[in-house]
Amino acid sequence: MKVFLVSLLFFTMISFYQSGNAGQKKFFMTIPPEKASDIIQQNKGNQEFEILDVRTLKEFNAGHLHNVRLIDFYSPDFKSNISKLDKTKTYLIYCHSGTRSSHTLSLMSTLGFSNVYNMEGGINKWYKKGLPIDH
Repeated sequence: MKVFLVSLLFFTMISFYQSGNAGQKKFFMTIPPEKASDIIQQNKGNQEFEILDVRTLKEFNAGHLHNVRLIDFYSPDFKSNISKLDKTKTYLIYCHSGTRSSHTLSLMSTLGFSNVYNMEGGINKWYKKGLPIDH
C-alpha cells in the first residue's frame, strides 16, 4: 500500500518534466476544477484533447461534463480500453471524488501517455464550484 501511495503522490505532484523524445514535454498533473474548466474552454474543437469520465454508467447518467468519453473504471477491460487510446493526445480525466481518476493517471503514465490532467476532487468538487454539467 505504501508503494502505491508513494507512486500516486509522485505522479500527482509532478508539474512538468522533460522526456527523452526530442525534448518534447510530458506532464501528468492534478488540477483543481476551475483550472480544468479553463483548459476545457481553451481546447474546444481541439481534436488532440479529450475528456475521460472513469465513473460507472449510472454515475455518468446522473450528470457529466460536456463532450466526454465514458470508460468505466470497474469494467474488466478498463486497462485494455485505456491502452487503446491515442497516447499522443492530451487528456483530462475525472471520476466522482478523485480516487479512480488518480489511479487512472498513474496507469496512463505507465502505459506511455504523454499529457494527462487529473481533475482534483472529481465531479463532486466540480458541482460544489457551481460549474456546468450535462444531464
